[in-house]
Amino acid sequence: NDWCNNNRMAIHPKKSKSMIITTRQKHQLAALKLNLEIGNNIIEQVSEHKVLGIVIDSEMKWQSHINIICKRVSQNLYLLARLKFFVNEDSRKLFFYNIIIIIIIEGLYSAVSRLKPGSPRFTMTLKT
Repeated sequence: NDWCNNNRMAIHPKKSKSMIITTRQKHQLAALKLNLEIGNNIIEQVSEHKVLGIVIDSEMKWQSHINIICKRVSQNLYLLARLKFFVNEDSRKLFFYNIIIIIIIEGLYSAVSRLKPGSPRFTMTLKT
């Protein structure tokens, strides 16, 4: 609390979450629990949380984030299939490139941004 006051930051306890990030093995050994309070408010402990559009879990696995991306792509592929009854091929391509590909790129960004210099890079080639 002193650090926040010194740096002119305010913590909103009802919007705050806590998470212990550790290996799966440490999670299995014992139930890890944080008892954090700000003022009289208890900070909720979670096992996963969405931060800046990326789902982070307590074991730093990407499965939850990937599942969300797959669901979004699947929903939009369904819409694309339905569009064939209402719009021409050029309009469907526009939908594909501007909606579906963007969702995939945003999802991959979290993985690519974790790569270190000198690591192999992902490349995506789109054929029209």
